Amino acid sequence: MKICIGIISYLPDEIEKRQIRFKQCQNLLEQCDSIFNVPIIIICQNYKDEVLYSKNLIRYDYEKLGIVNARKTLRNKFLQSDFDYIILNDDDISIIGDYNEGQLFLQEIERVNEQCIVQNATLFSGFCISKNLFSQIDIPNLEAANGEGFEDFAFYKILSFLINKTPRKIKTKIIFRHSFGTSTWGNKELFLKSKQMQDHTLEYINKVIEEYKQQNTKE
Repeated sequence: MKICIGIISYLPDEIEKRQIRFKQCQNLLEQCDSIFNVPIIIICQNYKDEVLYSKNLIRYDYEKLGIVNARKTLRNKFLQSDFDYIILNDDDISIIGDYNEGQLFLQEIERVNEQCIVQNATLFSGFCISKNLFSQIDIPNLEAANGEGFEDFAFYKILSFLINKTPRKIKTKIIFRHSFGTSTWGNKELFLKSKQMQDHTLEYINKVIEEYKQQNTKE
């Protein structure tokens, strides 16, 4: 089984935040190299002269795509590749562990032979999915930055419906730690709209699941 890591990264224009996000992403790449040492597909948005260092990097550069389109672009690059499995991570996470634990984690992915393995429920941090399953489900059209909803939560719920169970979690000493303090889209206005976004997300989930059910009925 050929396993890769997938990351989406965006650098805001504001200098201080830009430096923080770039450093986080570079740290993440170094962690991926030292723990897993597998190819890393990264979708870089709004990068200028910044150079990322990794011996495993497969880099694609774009202007700002937005969260949803960046995830869709990463998905397409993965589906077009010869990799069988991808571990999805946002660029503001950190991975704590060592090489031996990382290799055990990769071996466990192959051993359990599940379509998906989710380490942090609805978050894209240690979110593992096979090419076969990813080809059947797209990233939900819910742009959080526009107040439309939560694409990661919707993705998790729709995926759980498709496999007809709660995604499995691997027992490991590796920690995928998500940072909520450096969001490039969160703000007070969206926080106040969070209930509305949650409702819209649930409506979207129900709509997509109903479409899958109707499709299965026709087949």
